[in-house]
Amino acid sequence: ARNAFDQAITSARRDPQLLGSVLAILAASQGEQAALQRAEQLVQAEPDNRIAKLVLARRLLAADRFDEAAKLARSLLQNPTDNKDRLGALEILAGVNYRRGNYTACQGYYEQMLAIDPENVFAANNLAYLLAEHLGKPQEALPYAEKAVRLLPYDANVLDTLGWIYVLLKRFDRGIGILLQAIEFDPQAAGAHYHLAEAYRRRNRAADRDSAIREIRLAYKLSQQAGNSTLQQQIEQTLKALGIAP
Repeated sequence: ARNAFDQAITSARRDPQLLGSVLAILAASQGEQAALQRAEQLVQAEPDNRIAKLVLARRLLAADRFDEAAKLARSLLQNPTDNKDRLGALEILAGVNYRRGNYTACQGYYEQMLAIDPENVFAANNLAYLLAEHLGKPQEALPYAEKAVRLLPYDANVLDTLGWIYVLLKRFDRGIGILLQAIEFDPQAAGAHYHLAEAYRRRNRAADRDSAIREIRLAYKLSQQAGNSTLQQQIEQTLKALGIAP
C-alpha cells in the first residue's frame, strides 16, 4: 500500500487537485499524520515545488497547525509565479484567520482573492457567509452570495448561504424557498436543514413549529453522522429554543 501511495504522490506532485486528493485518501486510510509526513517529505525532497508546499499548507491547516500553515502560505506570497499561486496562498491565510476567529482579517484575504479573480466562487461564497454570520452584515453579504449562485446555480452550499442571508434579512419566504432548493440538490446537507429549521422558527407562522422541529431533528442526525460538532452545538441551541430534546 505504501508503494502504491508513493507512486501516486510522485505522479500527482505537479497537480494540486490530484495531489490533494491522494493525500486525502492517505489521511482517510492511514491517518492525518501519515498524510502530513508524506507531504513534508515531498517538500523536503523538492524544495522548489510550490504545488507541494501549497498542498502541505492545506494539510497543516486541516490539522490545526495554524502557525506553520500561515508561514508556508506567506512564503508562497513572497514570490508568486502566477495568480493561481497567489489565490492558493490567500485561501490558506483566509482559512487560518477564520479558524482563529480573526474574521476581519479573513475578510481582507477573501477580498484580495476576488480582486485577483472576480468570479472565484469559493471566495465569493465564503466572504458572503463570513459577513452575514460572523460580522453581522447580511445586507453587505447579499451581492457576494448572489454572485456565487449565478456562477454555480446548482450547488447546495452556495444556495444554503444565499438562503440563510435572506433569513437573516427577515425575508423569510424568499430564504425558505432557496433553502428548499439547496436541500433538493443535496438532501444530506445538514447545514441547510439547520438553516431551514431556523427560518421556520423565526418566521413563526401557525404550521412553522412542526416544520422547524422536523428539520432540526434531521439536521441533528445528519450532523452526528458527519461528525460536525460545531453544527451540533448550534442545533442544540435551536432545540433548546424550541423546548424539545434532541
